[in-house]
Amino acid sequence: MYHKKVCLLIGDLPVTYASAYCLFGTVGVVGYYLIKGCDALRIKLSLSGLARKTLPRDHYHQLSGLIYAMLKEANPSFSEWLHDRGFEDNSKQFKFFCFSRLITHPSEVQYLGEKKSEVHFITDNAALYISSPVREFLENLVSFLLTRSEIRLAGQLLRIESALALGKQHFSESEAFKAVTPIILTKKVEEHTTPFYIRAYQTPEEFDDYLTRNAREKWRIYSGKQSDDLTLKCDKQYLQRKGRSTACKIQIMPQEVMIGSIVPVTVTGSPEEVEFMYDVGLGQKNSFGMGMIEKIGIRY
Repeated sequence: MYHKKVCLLIGDLPVTYASAYCLFGTVGVVGYYLIKGCDALRIKLSLSGLARKTLPRDHYHQLSGLIYAMLKEANPSFSEWLHDRGFEDNSKQFKFFCFSRLITHPSEVQYLGEKKSEVHFITDNAALYISSPVREFLENLVSFLLTRSEIRLAGQLLRIESALALGKQHFSESEAFKAVTPIILTKKVEEHTTPFYIRAYQTPEEFDDYLTRNAREKWRIYSGKQSDDLTLKCDKQYLQRKGRSTACKIQIMPQEVMIGSIVPVTVTGSPEEVEFMYDVGLGQKNSFGMGMIEKIGIRY
């Protein structure tokens, strides 16, 4: 029998459950306690089976599909509702989850192709971080993880070595974050038939304005409360140093290229609002992995 480790972290003490529990019909209890017990809202998956395999460099679309597939197996109705509708208000619609790319040390991958559009893994292992403020989302994800030891990503079979529910962090009224994945913001411009991507290095004040408006809209739909205090500001000194290199292109689909910004952002508001932004991600396209953040100083 294969025992996949599913771990949670309470303070500095790791607690491990084996997937064998699900054979005794307690997966719901264990899955619930995994989230409820430590109040964790971010999960780290340790995956293996990547050595000598090649994926699209920007494999966010594939990861998004994987997450929906995991949710569908655990709870088809929730997965369908989240995919088709989600949290909405008039024309605004949010999924309220985000995730990282597959993370390894830079020396353990090679980028292939004329435009370096593919990533070839030298290492066998990588980590995937998934975050959401929605408890039902994470409970369904954990239910899947407790019953499966393998996943399929872009046609490649990978093994789930462990799933770690990261301990809840404490937030003050102002926190500085780094961007784990690019932050996407768009606006409508008359001379453009498609949305125009706002680059932080070009118009940092406008970037802050749109980023703050997006954050307040998410908070309003999630909590039902308005917030005039929630404010987001990118690091202007960082932009002066790094300039154009903070902008990056992301090939989400074969015919869809997005432009994002990799820049530190300070989130100011109530501790509850700051925590919400950490869990949900900044800017647009969070359900495609965009806008995941982490406290500065914490390495992935």
